[in-house]
Amino acid sequence: NLSLGGTEDSPLLDSVIASIRSQGGLVLAATGNTPGTALTFPAASPGALGVTAVDSTGQPATYANTGPQARLAGPGSTFIQFGGQTWLTQGTSGATAWVSGLAAGWMSLSGVINTHTIAASLIVREGSEEQKARWLPGLAQGAPRGCLSLSEPDAGSDTRNISCRARRDG
Repeated sequence: NLSLGGTEDSPLLDSVIASIRSQGGLVLAATGNTPGTALTFPAASPGALGVTAVDSTGQPATYANTGPQARLAGPGSTFIQFGGQTWLTQGTSGATAWVSGLAAGWMSLSGVINTHTIAASLIVREGSEEQKARWLPGLAQGAPRGCLSLSEPDAGSDTRNISCRARRDG
């Protein structure tokens, strides 16, 4: 989550973003709080995803940069509790923080959601009418949860490291 900006690209910051991306990381950067469509960096840097702010109706906030680097959007107004008081913050930095939190949650949930979808899809395509009637209503409501369990030589339960080999047999 980058909450900084300027009108010129930075080769140093570009190399940091490239390094983060090469390790599977996600780089989200605020587009800036100057209305218009001017390029701002690092939101417009290669590998970064620019985040702009929207109002309560989902429209771009009047203060937000909505240039071509604005690929995502988040709520531009946020209430924060601190020191016994409630504070209102506004801007693309707060929107970027929201989107970063959602992205982190999605990355942690994607395995659960994907396996649930796989289980439900298998029943839809291959299940008997009895199995569909028994399992699909509950799966659609999230209880029970579909899951995946496996153990493979040289991979354990790490599905990213499973390999497959085909050989002619006959």
